[in-house]
Amino acid sequence: MGEDHPWIVVGAGGVRKVDTANRCLKAGADFLTSDGLHPSVVEFAAQHEVVVVPGALTPTEVMAAWEARSDYAKVVPST
Repeated sequence: MGEDHPWIVVGAGGVRKVDTANRCLKAGADFLTSDGLHPSVVEFAAQHEVVVVPGALTPTEVMAAWEARSDYAKVVPST
């Protein structure tokens, strides 16, 4: 998509494993996200210079996401 439509940004959600992250990037994903914090995925994204947005519920998880070098952290509420 990126070459034909450079104005479109494509993301991959629900990424919990590095092999999935790798397949998503090869398929053209511009960023990765998940509903939980998966440090190995955050590290993979940092190594490949791709934006990663893991989910977090507690302040401790938000801090862990920052320490793992995530670009952002999304707060996922519980119900």
